[in-house]
Amino acid sequence: MRLNHVGIAYELCFDFGNRLFSYNSNYDRAAAKLSPGTILTAAIIERACGEKRSEYDFLRGNEAYKSYWCKNFRKESRLLIFKPGFKSR
Repeated sequence: MRLNHVGIAYELCFDFGNRLFSYNSNYDRAAAKLSPGTILTAAIIERACGEKRSEYDFLRGNEAYKSYWCKNFRKESRLLIFKPGFKSR
């Protein structure tokens, strides 16, 4: 997102299987009063809906800003698999 030809926010999404996955985003704190991150995310979701995407996924984490957009969080699990032995540890 640009303001007067200066970048103030970005969001990197992966597009796979008719779904968008929000991988990384950031905004310029000097422009925080304009809410560029919120506006950019809203524009991306609006475009995804217009393109009939089945889902926009914020990916892992339960950061507070995500609750602005949705009420349900998927359970996140971690699975470690290794075979016995020194190299695996």
